[in-house]
Amino acid sequence: MGEQAQIYEFGDFRLDAAKRLLLKRDGEAVPLTPKVFDTLLYLIENRGTVLTKDELMTALWPDTVVEENNLGQNISKLRGVLGRTGASTATS
Repeated sequence: MGEQAQIYEFGDFRLDAAKRLLLKRDGEAVPLTPKVFDTLLYLIENRGTVLTKDELMTALWPDTVVEENNLGQNISKLRGVLGRTGASTATS
């Protein structure tokens, strides 16, 4: 009853934090591993904030030592899934 839905819409996507789903506008689910989903959710929840690699590593892998390339792999997977449509919207 008191649970608030956490839905984020951006570009052609909709992220449902409670159901841990990333959907395209047509409703098709986008498959993400749990850690890649966590990475996307953390970035969305902290939008407008510059995050360091250390902050991301600590947030995504608390109390766990992992190599920095794990973060790079997650970001790379997200770029592949989301595409680079937002990067080309600014034109002169």
